[in-house]
Amino acid sequence: MSLYTFAHGTGVEGDPYQIWTPADFEGIFTDDGMGNFNHMGKHYVQKADLDLTGHQGLGKIFELGVYDGGGFKITGLTDFFFEKLKGATLKNLIFIDPTVIDTRGGVYGAGLIDHCLNSGSTVPRVENVKIFGGFFSGNDWVGALISYASKCIIHRCSVFNAEVRCGEDGGLLLGGVSECTVSECLAAQGLVTNKEGMPGNIVGGLIGNICMSDLYRCGADVEVSGNNYAGGLGGSFYDGGTIEDCFALGNVSGRDVVGGFIGFASYGTIQKCLSAGSVSTSLIETIYVGGFVGKNGSYPEEDWDIASILNCFYDFDVSGFNDSDPEAFPFKGTPKTTAEMKTQATFTNFDFTTKWAIGAGWFTGDVKAASGVDGTFGFSAEDGELVLAIDHNPNNGYPFLRFENIQTIQHEGASEVTFYVRN
Repeated sequence: MSLYTFAHGTGVEGDPYQIWTPADFEGIFTDDGMGNFNHMGKHYVQKADLDLTGHQGLGKIFELGVYDGGGFKITGLTDFFFEKLKGATLKNLIFIDPTVIDTRGGVYGAGLIDHCLNSGSTVPRVENVKIFGGFFSGNDWVGALISYASKCIIHRCSVFNAEVRCGEDGGLLLGGVSECTVSECLAAQGLVTNKEGMPGNIVGGLIGNICMSDLYRCGADVEVSGNNYAGGLGGSFYDGGTIEDCFALGNVSGRDVVGGFIGFASYGTIQKCLSAGSVSTSLIETIYVGGFVGKNGSYPEEDWDIASILNCFYDFDVSGFNDSDPEAFPFKGTPKTTAEMKTQATFTNFDFTTKWAIGAGWFTGDVKAASGVDGTFGFSAEDGELVLAIDHNPNNGYPFLRFENIQTIQHEGASEVTFYVRN
């Protein structure tokens, strides 16, 4: 095998290798037969949409480099994009209808990236990656974007209308995270459920297993159907960390430890969050099901390792649960009616100036947008920074996060931008 020669670029930050064809992309993984790989520490920028039909991702490791998708698309993918992302950055890329089905058996995952981890002291980053459609199936650790992420920064990533099936640890965006920071990420209009013949434990609308990690300004509107430890945003949240300014709107069903927002919570902080989906259990009697949290800590067996749940609210009309008895249901969020959940005054200490919005007329900045169809708005202006916003509530009257409906664009001449708007 010999090193691939790129026609454009030198692989450095200011002059990245240019990826125009599938052959260019596969060239990232070539070596000179002496252990020297193109991809180590190099910079790449995608310059066209790519059909990666036939790409085999197993064994493809991207380490200490930067892959900038340039806002282009990847289609035809039926395997990992990268098996491992080690201390590297993946950003600005769109995937259309990928399919990743793990056939290795055992404790292996399925996702566009199987494992995201650091390389020495260098932390990996995944930013502005969007997935539209797709099917992902594996025994353990299944998520459309990443199966399992450790010490990773994940920002502004989203998945829409995909399906995840797992035996354990599954979320529409991420299977599991440990010591990660996840911010401004979304999952919507999809399904997370069990793989055939397997239980489907620890499943969530956004992330299945959340360990020692922080989530900020994230949301899920996903149907979750699992066994034990099922939640609208996450299946389990434990060993420290913070979940702040997040929402879950999808319906959740399971056997035991089922919650509208989180199935199981322990030793961490959840604050300024909301949920508004129906919650159901297949058991006739259980105390480990709730409108917001199914089970908080080890209560009632022992009163320890309780998660702090502060200024969190859920719709008890929709969820079917009213965990308002402080002795029977401690630290499980505050129940509100549907009308109250669609009223800004309900949400004490929520930031409705920079983070949250509710109803119409929420944006008062310099909007430069013409009328459009299906969320596509044309605009033109002089060179400079543009703010494009859509005055639309994607959460059916419940509070939503402002970043969903607004983009700041570094504009050069007349242009056009399209972004997805939920509901």
